[in-house]
Amino acid sequence: MKSKLLKLSLAASAFAFSISSSNAQTIDGSTAYMGFSQFLVLTSGQNNTNLAESTPDVTGGGYLSGIAGTGASGNGFGAFGKFANSTAGLNDSSFGGVTDGPDLTGIGGNSAIKFKTADSKYRLDFLIQNDSAADFILDSIHFDSRRPDATANNAFTIQYLSNNGNSNLQNMGTGDNVGNLAFIAGSSDTEGVAVDVGVSQHDVSIAANLAGNNVGVKLAPGDKASFRISWFGSTNIQKQNQMDNLAISGVFATAVPEPSSYALLAGLFACTYMMVRRRSVS
Repeated sequence: MKSKLLKLSLAASAFAFSISSSNAQTIDGSTAYMGFSQFLVLTSGQNNTNLAESTPDVTGGGYLSGIAGTGASGNGFGAFGKFANSTAGLNDSSFGGVTDGPDLTGIGGNSAIKFKTADSKYRLDFLIQNDSAADFILDSIHFDSRRPDATANNAFTIQYLSNNGNSNLQNMGTGDNVGNLAFIAGSSDTEGVAVDVGVSQHDVSIAANLAGNNVGVKLAPGDKASFRISWFGSTNIQKQNQMDNLAISGVFATAVPEPSSYALLAGLFACTYMMVRRRSVS
């Protein structure tokens, strides 16, 4: 009788868990995004001050957080600030060229990031943090960019920042943390990804350059990773480039149950224990 009772309770627990976990934010391996479409600057009302945005517009169902600009790394490069002009194609409804991402229509308006060729204003640091209880396997970095004319910066690089050991992106093949300043896009400070004049959409694989195409990179629960995008190629020190709809995508390795799931499971197992204990006493 005791064995049957235990099996019955365990089955009920599993059934309850399956029902509860169906309401979890990320369960089925679908792509999750953390990203920004609207931006704040370090000094409110002064759009030529560094970007300082810590409230992503898309958060992977609440399990991802991030920072763009000041606070994203030890250096916290924040580009030149906020670009507030309406530009066709730049302020569109998706992160980069992805077709399965969230619809950003109406989010961000005419807000974008702007970069200036000189004074270290040509680079931006940004960060993603895994706030779930599961590993987050990173896929790509997405964004829209605008090169206004042929005298503006014509290439970009993206690098991973170890952030003095506070950024913990792990190579899933070796188990080691990715090295500081490893290139994700471009191969050096002078060999970047070329961009045409006008608006371009970018979807850059993170793992392909950091760990190889067949090996992933991941963030364990609670870990974070910082990145830097830099623009170069122009001799016009006052020229600006712009960027909008910045995001990082990936998948959670396992289900991420809601807190109510854990509470329900704890209650069921407690009831099972008490029932088995009473049977033993009687």
